[in-house]
Amino acid sequence: MTEVRVATLDDVSGIVKVHQSNEDIEKLSKAKSLIDKWKLGGPWMALETCAIHLNYLLNTDYFIPLVAEENKKIVGEAEIIIGEDIDYGKYIHISVIYVHKRYHRKGIGSLLMKQIFKLAQEREIHKITVNVEETAKGFYAKYGFKPFRKIFTYSIPITLANYNNDISEKVREINAETIDFETHLSRKRMCVGNYQSSKQMWFVLSREKYPFFHVRAFSLANKSFIIFGTLI
Repeated sequence: MTEVRVATLDDVSGIVKVHQSNEDIEKLSKAKSLIDKWKLGGPWMALETCAIHLNYLLNTDYFIPLVAEENKKIVGEAEIIIGEDIDYGKYIHISVIYVHKRYHRKGIGSLLMKQIFKLAQEREIHKITVNVEETAKGFYAKYGFKPFRKIFTYSIPITLANYNNDISEKVREINAETIDFETHLSRKRMCVGNYQSSKQMWFVLSREKYPFFHVRAFSLANKSFIIFGTLI
């Protein structure tokens, strides 16, 4: 019998195995550092980073990690975010649904989806969103999901030269300790799709302390900005 429940820190090893089963095991075995593993599939590629990630989720009031367990073995994992859109109100966003490679097409993903719908019903939330990869469109279509927004990502390579010349000379650093960014950003949009609010993104990236992430806040022409970048 398969049970879906809220994850605990005791599930870290099982969650890592679920995610690794869908990645290139040979490349993972050759990865020399946690950062190298992270690049292959995120924080779920190593016990250390997955433990940090899961601990963060469990200590917020808007992330809910779920696991599907069969005979005391973790066979699937989901992570959802409870948020509020400026225009459309409260919603649940499905950030992650992963099923162990050996358990594909055995109804595990459907059980995770049913639990997500149950959580939405219990919280009187009537909107659920997800960023869908091409291969997963059929799965979500079965549950009534329809295209809503196209998300475009714009990336500007930052080198030491243009970072110093084009940004540093034009900005005034803001001390994050003296400004309540969570309140300041709570009604601002994110440019990358608005499936998470600016407030959530600030909290995630500045508090979760990803091993190679850098957050920089500054003001320019009387407007406030945040740069999210990597130290790699």
